[in-house]
Amino acid sequence: YLYVALNKEDLHVGREIKKRLHESQMVILDPEENMSTLLGILQQLDFMVGMRLHSLILSAAARIPFLGIHLHDKISSFGKDVNQPVIRFHDLQKGVLYSNLELVFKERKRYQNQLSALIEDLVTESKDNLINNIIIKYDKTG
Repeated sequence: YLYVALNKEDLHVGREIKKRLHESQMVILDPEENMSTLLGILQQLDFMVGMRLHSLILSAAARIPFLGIHLHDKISSFGKDVNQPVIRFHDLQKGVLYSNLELVFKERKRYQNQLSALIEDLVTESKDNLINNIIIKYDKTG
């Protein structure tokens, strides 16, 4: 199990979970880890479950399908934007969580392909915007 802490509070929660579950194989990734290390670790996952927007953004950047847990509207909005499933925090009954985990796991290649295509489009768009912004900036000076 991998628990990704994105701030010191998350780190504290992760340590509590590990202690209460008596889970010796649970790895807690400290927020002080650098981004390339984190992305490298994420790329080893089949899928991720996250309830923080930043964890879902990192998952998407690593092209790892995810199941979002809606704590705030931004989680649902992001999940919808990148075609990844999101369940409400209040629906975290065993059946709801398990059935969605099973769906994401079974369909992970499809979710991953969708995510990869969307991310490639975003990367291309941001490169185009960057190039256009540079041209606009330097064209004025010439």
